[in-house]
Amino acid sequence: MPPATTIKEFIRAVRDRKSAIALQLDHCTKKANDPTYPHYEAGYRARINTLIAAWTPPDPFPKDLADELGLTQRDRNHIDHWQQDASPAPGDPAVPVLQEIRDAAFNATLPPPANRDMEFFWEIEAGAGTDSRNDVDNPEAGTITVTFLTPRQKVKKRGPTLGEIDVAI
Repeated sequence: MPPATTIKEFIRAVRDRKSAIALQLDHCTKKANDPTYPHYEAGYRARINTLIAAWTPPDPFPKDLADELGLTQRDRNHIDHWQQDASPAPGDPAVPVLQEIRDAAFNATLPPPANRDMEFFWEIEAGAGTDSRNDVDNPEAGTITVTFLTPRQKVKKRGPTLGEIDVAI
């Protein structure tokens, strides 16, 4: 979750396992792949796939892709820090985190029948670790799942600002 997340956003994210970024990415995946989704858009998958293909992590997250996905500048800044902050799970190959997510998103937005559903989650991870990490479950078939994991130690309450409390993550 980006810095300056409000306590209300934080509680919703913990309850639903969905940060604002995860919710927006879920929305975009459904908009691209699910004709029964109310916001489905026929040409959206091709636009997203082209923008994803043009991005090569660790280059900064492209503004045109962020705009198409409905992500804010704060979200882009946060995503750019994933590459620096995140580490692979123990035993996982050292594939750059954003590259793995980017590759999965590219495959999920290929033209049918190759396209796949993709779902995003966010969780607080218990334990002594201090590095954020992302878990990408990309089975041969079925839904691709990306879980953004934040260590409990990185969750800190900051002072009140304009009637809200910020959560520093």
